[in-house]
Amino acid sequence: MKNRLTVAKWQKNIIPPKNVAVSTCQKGVRPAGAKGEFPLKWIGRHAHRLILKSIFLLFIYIFIPVDSSALVYIDINAPVLEKFPIAITPLKNLDSADSGLENRMRGAYHTLRNDLDSTGFFDVLDPVMFLEDPNKAGITISSTDFDDWTIIGAEGLVKGGYRVKNDGMLEVEMRLFDTFLKQMIIGKKYIGTKADIKRIMHRFANEILLKFTGERGIFGSKISYVQDTNGYKEIFVMDYDGNNIFQITRDFSINLSPAWSPDGLKLSYTSYKHGNPDLVINDFVKRETLRVSKRRGLNLGAEWAPDGKKAALTLSRGNNSDIYIIDAVTGEIVKRLTKYWGIDVSPTWSPDGEKIAFTSDRSGNPNIYVANIRAGEIKRITYDGKYNSSPEWSPAGDKIVFCGRTKDGKFNIFTMNTDGSDLLQLTSQAGDNEHPTWSPDSRRIAFASNRAGKYEIFVINADGTNIRRLTDAKGDSTSPSWSPRLE
Repeated sequence: MKNRLTVAKWQKNIIPPKNVAVSTCQKGVRPAGAKGEFPLKWIGRHAHRLILKSIFLLFIYIFIPVDSSALVYIDINAPVLEKFPIAITPLKNLDSADSGLENRMRGAYHTLRNDLDSTGFFDVLDPVMFLEDPNKAGITISSTDFDDWTIIGAEGLVKGGYRVKNDGMLEVEMRLFDTFLKQMIIGKKYIGTKADIKRIMHRFANEILLKFTGERGIFGSKISYVQDTNGYKEIFVMDYDGNNIFQITRDFSINLSPAWSPDGLKLSYTSYKHGNPDLVINDFVKRETLRVSKRRGLNLGAEWAPDGKKAALTLSRGNNSDIYIIDAVTGEIVKRLTKYWGIDVSPTWSPDGEKIAFTSDRSGNPNIYVANIRAGEIKRITYDGKYNSSPEWSPAGDKIVFCGRTKDGKFNIFTMNTDGSDLLQLTSQAGDNEHPTWSPDSRRIAFASNRAGKYEIFVINADGTNIRRLTDAKGDSTSPSWSPRLE
């Protein structure tokens, strides 16, 4: 079991960006000169060097705003949640000409359905219930008979359409209606390439969730992970739902513990490319890959500080492995956090940057400790079981997820309060479950499990419900790390 702690199978993150320009038009009138730009993170590709994809502008226009008080508010923190019934119609071709995009649009439709269904907040109605004739109905208020929807219990209705412009760009119109008020709640137009359609659906799903719950969605986020490939370990990235998988590193070596910077523009990981386990940071904007910490011995499991200026990692200096804080640019040591015999690994920062949780075997077995960075105080917080590791602090700041070995000898996923109380076991009786990582909204957890034979990436709700498999690769998929919100 010492090997698990030494190689630190439970670490964290990696990945990059993109830009988007947004224009807003209230009441159907576009303000003169309105442009409004903000960054939209997207993913580049690294194959011995990082190749950022070309930046593309995606324009969004709001058609008509409706007073938010007209909405049915979904209290997502209620003890008992009643799902909001919503219907989603397939995307309609707004041109008479055959665009040849039917299969792509069918996939986009299922992407939007999956996004809303995966939250657990919506009852996404089965299309077999629909009464509306899609050949006669349009996507506007005047072309929609809302009685067809209220009679089947739909309180919300999503409609959309697309057309291919003369320049080959794809124009997509999406609308959200309140069926009882017979009003449009959200109306947006997106312009992008044909390949952007699923990304557009994720964007609109974020809009729907924000409107109904007041909480931003995570549908544009990514998950990085380590993939066994032809005897090597490379870093891969996929969408939050397991789609759009691509390879980041092609080092033909061992890469471990990917970790995201707070802004999603940099990715750190431990690489054996040069023979030593060095800390490498990919800067996706500058297109640089730098060995930030290449001290002899371990430079392992770096976790970015919330300010993005520092990182905590394990360094094996002398005969001991301890947690250090380094400058994320220069690699210089800022502070030594632990000074105790044994192995200290897997640091994870509290969102306020005041504390770091980590794994240590100083008590004889691996357990989780929390260090107050300023005061230097270290407190053990796990006492159940003989093996607890891989802590990760939730973005909300109120929970820590970790991997613990249960009485049957298997590893399972647990959550607890930051003081070790309110222990909740999420997985059981399904192989080993390791390497947990929080979603940006603290409502889901991705992890690696060998329940199906080899290790694959799964995701589960923070209450232990709705487990879903994301990967199905030839080799093991481990060490997932969920990105911050990228859109």
